[in-house]
Amino acid sequence: MKSNSILKTALCISLALGVSPSYGATEIKSDKVMHFTISNTGLTRIAIEDESIKYFFTYPATVSESLNLHASGNLFVATAGLVEPIFLTVISSNGTTQDMKLTFANKTPQPLLLKVKEENIASREEIERWMTVALTGEAPRHFKRESPIKNKITTSKTVAHEFERFSNGVYSLSLWQITSKADKPVPLTADLYIDSTEAGKVSESTLVPYGTAQLVIISKNKEIK
Repeated sequence: MKSNSILKTALCISLALGVSPSYGATEIKSDKVMHFTISNTGLTRIAIEDESIKYFFTYPATVSESLNLHASGNLFVATAGLVEPIFLTVISSNGTTQDMKLTFANKTPQPLLLKVKEENIASREEIERWMTVALTGEAPRHFKRESPIKNKITTSKTVAHEFERFSNGVYSLSLWQITSKADKPVPLTADLYIDSTEAGKVSESTLVPYGTAQLVIISKNKEIK
């Protein structure tokens, strides 16, 4: 059990020095086996930003003596004696999982930092503000004007045509002109024109006979998660 003793000694030194993240973190891809080459000397720390590693599994199982999961949620790998690639799965306390293949090379040891992809989610206040600005015909801050798709939405008493579009790369705002087909006032609500993944706002609560109003719809770009 000499290797395990060396690992514990190196682990204590590392924690005493207060090793902090000094290299860029790699975004987790739970649907892939990620390949990392780490130093074949010293101690390599594996961590998930803002989360704690709770479990780990290795193949071959015999290399588990070279890995130590500390109570802090950091996983330490003592690479002395490791030559062949190993396969490692780490699972965080939040359920984040990453499979990886570790190979070894003659290089300076450095931490292997992972991070969960950040969600680009705007607050309700931001969305409300963006829609209010868009209804004036201006692009909200950080949004750029784009070519409208010129879609059409038809209801029993109205028809809406898209005529303007803005985007900030994550969210898209589309402007629509609603035209009444009725000879009586028509109550307006954005819910008539949006689906469950969108939000909207109308410029008028009631559409006069054969009159027009404006609608703004906000949606998150599908390629952004």
